[in-house]
Amino acid sequence: LYTEDNLSRVKTWTTVQPVPLSYQNALLPSDPYTAYLANLLATEYPGYKAVTAGEGAFLLPPSSPYYPTAFANQYKINGQPLNLIYRDFANGSRLTEDTADSIRFVLGYKGDSGSWDYDTWLLYSQVQVKEDLLQGYPLYSKIMPLLDSGVINPFGPTNDPAALAQAQQDTFVGQDFESKTSVTSLSGRVSHDLMTLPGGPLAAAAGAEVRRETFEYSPAYAVETGDIAGQGGNQLPESAARKVESAFLETNAYPLKSLQADVAVRFDNYQGIGNTINPKGSLRWQPFAWLLFRCPPSPG
Repeated sequence: LYTEDNLSRVKTWTTVQPVPLSYQNALLPSDPYTAYLANLLATEYPGYKAVTAGEGAFLLPPSSPYYPTAFANQYKINGQPLNLIYRDFANGSRLTEDTADSIRFVLGYKGDSGSWDYDTWLLYSQVQVKEDLLQGYPLYSKIMPLLDSGVINPFGPTNDPAALAQAQQDTFVGQDFESKTSVTSLSGRVSHDLMTLPGGPLAAAAGAEVRRETFEYSPAYAVETGDIAGQGGNQLPESAARKVESAFLETNAYPLKSLQADVAVRFDNYQGIGNTINPKGSLRWQPFAWLLFRCPPSPG
């Protein structure tokens, strides 16, 4: 009777440059900023064609103290909003913390009975991952109206403490997702020397396994709606499971002391996909100590 138990935790901190905020980020129609931008274009900038509702556009208004009037005059666009590609330096670099907890438990029983060897075991393994956003991940629905108000300096430091404090409040801080995968299986195998050949034993082995695999993914609501900037869009919850059955049979023979032959076949059945049967055969011939021939496995 034996057991193997493992428990581990790995924490990873990642720092990345500030998140990009611009019209290049497409938003879901349900995102509150989509309606906000549509109203802004209709009421403040009628006829403005550089952006459309559904984009995370940063439109610097002419009323902003950071509006580059001389630049706008040079290109004859003074009085029009500037459609900017901006990294959120107001909130600084992105910082995430990932925690991975792993569990592996095996309980088995092995031995021999006469000329038979046997081994059977129960396995359970699980990996659970949680991610926390600690800094630098603004919410589109909150940060974009702040940027469009013109109180954040896109060309240098913002000196308004109230504007910086509001930018900090417009970020997502906390767990954005959790995922869990698990495998539960019951396996067993037996082996036995069937007879003795001129070169050695003719041995056979057989085994089987039944296992269940699961996967779960649980994002925060702000991830489901795609409202967190820098996440590559929205992600939905997932939950799936499947069963897998497999079995194998293998024989190993020594017709001659210099010749070894191995023949095996394996069956696998994956729930929802189908089954497959894969045979294998190989030969190993060593007529002299300095000469060895191997035959590659036959096609499955």
